[in-house]
Amino acid sequence: MSIPLPVAVEDITTPLERMVDRHGLLHVLIGLSLVCQEKADHIRANSPSREDRALANAWARDGRLLDRAARSVRGAARKLRLED
Repeated sequence: MSIPLPVAVEDITTPLERMVDRHGLLHVLIGLSLVCQEKADHIRANSPSREDRALANAWARDGRLLDRAARSVRGAARKLRLED
């Protein structure tokens, strides 16, 4: 699946690829999930407006999606090890 991306996003693909090469996809996904949750927590703690609550909820949702992706990657890796 390919999503059309703004040109600026292409600037981060090389650093992301290096992170995945160095740490592995699972750990990068877990790290991104934690960053999202930390952003959500920070917004909730420091910004009481309705719009900010909605933003915090969006960050938390994205964190959960990344966590789900990480669990899927972990499960696929385990399955591959069992099949060897």
